[in-house]
Amino acid sequence: MRATGKIIATATLVSGLALGVGVAPAHASVLRGVYYTQSECYRIGWYGYNNYGWGWPECLQQDQYGQPQPMWWFLYS
Repeated sequence: MRATGKIIATATLVSGLALGVGVAPAHASVLRGVYYTQSECYRIGWYGYNNYGWGWPECLQQDQYGQPQPMWWFLYS
């Protein structure tokens, strides 16, 4: 029985790994930390700072790579 159990466990592990190969990452339906207005960005940032111990909020109109994004405000905390 032990040999059969090992074979089943190994087969399950190998098939599970095979399913994960080549799978694209999921796309988020909601962007977190990205806001339409500066006031909303700071409102969420200060809420996190006061209630959850986040760092000092900073809202910029540039993404993580430093590229300007005029429609969006990015919260860095």
